[in-house]
Amino acid sequence: QTHKQQIRDVMTVHEKEQLSWASERKALEDALHEAKTELTRVRNDKEQTVTKMTMVEEELRMMGARASQAESKNHALEARISQMQQTLSMEMVNAETRVRELQTNYAQLQAYSRSSTTDLEHAVQRLAQECSEERAK
Repeated sequence: QTHKQQIRDVMTVHEKEQLSWASERKALEDALHEAKTELTRVRNDKEQTVTKMTMVEEELRMMGARASQAESKNHALEARISQMQQTLSMEMVNAETRVRELQTNYAQLQAYSRSSTTDLEHAVQRLAQECSEERAK
């Protein structure tokens, strides 16, 4: 081979290598671009996930606060109900005592009424007898 031919062969090999490297470089640049795009997507997904998690955590805190308030209200209502039951129980005892007092008073009034009626009947009979005796004189 001539020297020129060798140089052409080397140049051809060099050009082929350059084309191969250019092709490889293009493929690597495309892969790099794809990787950067995927990284951006992953970062955006991560940010959205963190945002959603923050919102969920806030909702959970608010729900916990509402549950705590509801529990406090429930305890207050239970205490109020217990107090009302005690009051009602005392009022029932007082009412039962009052009913017994009224029944006793009624029985005493009936006894007094019977006694007074008997006394009146005796007084009427004595007056009638006295009148009869007066007429007879």
